[in-house]
Amino acid sequence: MLEIPLQGGSVNAHQQQTVQLGDNLLELHLNYLQSGQWSVNIFREGILLCAGAMLEPNSNIIQAWNLQDDIGKLVFTGDETTLDNLGIDNHLTWVAPGE
Repeated sequence: MLEIPLQGGSVNAHQQQTVQLGDNLLELHLNYLQSGQWSVNIFREGILLCAGAMLEPNSNIIQAWNLQDDIGKLVFTGDETTLDNLGIDNHLTWVAPGE
């Protein structure tokens, strides 16, 4: 398991980061939505793997895309998101395939 760092606040409302998760180098595009929630798009080698995954507490945010065997799980835990509490009151954790 590995925690993926997240940053809230208006200056981070649209952020991108590259993370190495096992054998996968992924680019995460996080966006704060007017609804008060955060979403993420995930790319590998420029190819979109997952679009609009919502950061919902206590869930594998990419479960609907059936990526567990390929990249594993991205588990979001903690409180409901706000603009400012991302990465403070909640966390995004990668779980390797098969774990």
